[in-house]
Amino acid sequence: MRPRASTNLQRAIRRELHRRGRRFRINYPALPGWPDLAFTRAKVAVFVDDCFWHRCPQHCTTPDVDRAWFRSFMAGQDAPSRFSSREHPDGDFDGARPDEAVVAEAWQAWREEIVFADSFVAAAPGLELLGKKEDAWRGKMSLRWVLTHMIEEYARHNGHADLLRERIDGAVGQ
Repeated sequence: MRPRASTNLQRAIRRELHRRGRRFRINYPALPGWPDLAFTRAKVAVFVDDCFWHRCPQHCTTPDVDRAWFRSFMAGQDAPSRFSSREHPDGDFDGARPDEAVVAEAWQAWREEIVFADSFVAAAPGLELLGKKEDAWRGKMSLRWVLTHMIEEYARHNGHADLLRERIDGAVGQ
């Protein structure tokens, strides 16, 4: 496995951590998998799925992941990504900025995808319902599989955000 190229957003976060006096290593070869951040003194390695860095749903797993699983795979709709494209695959990251209008638009998009997913699940005859499109790796997936996967996705990203927050502010507990 080789280290991944850094995104602009990753570099900005690293600059901020450094500014706050936090010291870490990047692409640390002594650890398996090339962690994004290695806090060697604390013996903490952080693998980052860039999508959660600033918790804006435009750059999180949502709404595009929810959109892909529920609208595209399960319902069979033509549902292209809202924030990136084949020509601009990093469109969801490149526009990251603390602009209230951008964040409000992203939250609204997320809410729309959640309403669609909730309606789809409520109308489904059961959890064994198979999606209308096939995933290239998995084939057709059941609604049960997609819901379990989404729980997994949200839990992983919330955990990543909490680990980073803990390393930045030092607060631990409940």
